[in-house]
Amino acid sequence: MDTFYSIIRALPIAILVLDGDGRIFCANDAFVALSGYPRDELTGSSLDALIPEDKAEAHRSLCGGYRSAPSAHRMGYGAEIGMRAKSGRVVPVLINLSAVRMSKRRFVLAGISDLSELRESQTSRDNAAAELRDLNRELEARIEERGRSLAEAHDRIMDQRRLQKDLETAGQIQASLLPKAFPEVANFDFAARALPSRFVSGDFYDSRLACDGSCSIMLADISGKGLAAALFASSARSLYGRALRETGAPGDILRQIDLDMYADLSLADRFITMIAARLEPERGSIEIANAGGCGVIILDGAARSSRMLAGGGLPIGLFPDPAIETETVDLRPGAGALIYSDGITDAENPPGEFFGEGRLLEAAALAAHGGAEDIAAAILAAVEKFREGRPLSDDATLVAIKARPRRFLFDFATSLDSVDAMPARVASACACYGDAVARDIHLALSEALANIREHGYNSDEGSVSLDIRLETRGVEIFLRERGRTFDPAAVPPPALGQASEGGFGLYLIRQTMDHFSYEPGGADGNLWIFFRSAAVRHERI
Repeated sequence: MDTFYSIIRALPIAILVLDGDGRIFCANDAFVALSGYPRDELTGSSLDALIPEDKAEAHRSLCGGYRSAPSAHRMGYGAEIGMRAKSGRVVPVLINLSAVRMSKRRFVLAGISDLSELRESQTSRDNAAAELRDLNRELEARIEERGRSLAEAHDRIMDQRRLQKDLETAGQIQASLLPKAFPEVANFDFAARALPSRFVSGDFYDSRLACDGSCSIMLADISGKGLAAALFASSARSLYGRALRETGAPGDILRQIDLDMYADLSLADRFITMIAARLEPERGSIEIANAGGCGVIILDGAARSSRMLAGGGLPIGLFPDPAIETETVDLRPGAGALIYSDGITDAENPPGEFFGEGRLLEAAALAAHGGAEDIAAAILAAVEKFREGRPLSDDATLVAIKARPRRFLFDFATSLDSVDAMPARVASACACYGDAVARDIHLALSEALANIREHGYNSDEGSVSLDIRLETRGVEIFLRERGRTFDPAAVPPPALGQASEGGFGLYLIRQTMDHFSYEPGGADGNLWIFFRSAAVRHERI
């Protein structure tokens, strides 16, 4: 191309190099001198802008000639047309056009001859046109001779650069999709890992806080690889954010994304597997919607066990308005969830075996007692050990969620409404341990508050403070009140078929709790301590 420009600039005849749209790609010194326009002002402008209105029809006819034959390598068209110079003067010129192909690109050479001094003779104009055509043919021959080998090398280099640029762009898009950190959510830890199988990944994940305090988590896998997958991932992430602002329900989010992306995905013959989840930090529950993704693994840190929630639903982009079911799981302290893409289970070892769900469940169970970072690191370490250096066949991404111990503080008066409502509220906070634990806590706390109101405060309102601690091993409740004290040891258990005053309530508390104690008369009042284990046990009553 440098040889091409050098030859053009050296020619004494004014020449423009036009692209296929008639825009000026290059102007030589002779044309700059003829028109009076600076070269940088000409470059990129349209030749049409230099033609006066009364010559526009002739110019359009001339342009129509070469534009109607885009495949021709050589051609010649000529017309006498006026051209407006920088000074405003209309210069009569003869424009001759020839097509030249260089580096797989088609250019049009426009030779501009000043006819100001050639009006007297048509023969002079013909000679000038013939001279220009001869020069054009000579120029084409020299360009073809010197540029053929350079063009081939140039094309190879440009192909490599384009491929590298595509990969760099896709990588940048993918990197921008992944959150720099998870939101701060009380009582929960998060960790994530993303391993692309090639230069870019078709997987991505996201997590955002909703205005109601819940936390939304999403993991998606775009079918295919490369720049197209990265662009679809960018679009899906943007639509996920919009859907999240409109509704926090995971199933509704996935249906909305399918509605927005179905047409484009169908046209590109692609689809997206996606899992959306909503975590309620106070209750400790996680609602999961699955559109064709892998099954979600639920972890039990105390028991060091794991179980798989079945995957459900169809991927996004296969059918409009797909049916997507949701499932809600309570995560007590020490429990967790693992969301992952099929690059984890599809990892292969040298003999060609898959890592599979069985090995994943085993690795998850072994790591279940650790934090979210420990779980994520342990899973990837197990996959790396299994692969023995074999490359990943698909992108591998995972998100680990771990519930930490939680604490709730309540201060209230022993009104009839409080005595009735507070046990239900505490039991709801403990629902993550299961119905049996929540029911026992509700019963024990109801009996304790009823006794405190009736006997400690003489059926009047008095202050009560509750400190509820949800731990891995179970629930601890510290109740403080300043009512009349009593000696629990002096209260006999109720006789069969009878209910002595105060005795039946303490009996129910002792039967439903794994531990109960009462410390009267402290600096902060009387202290009631309850503990209910998270372990499944036989009924006592």
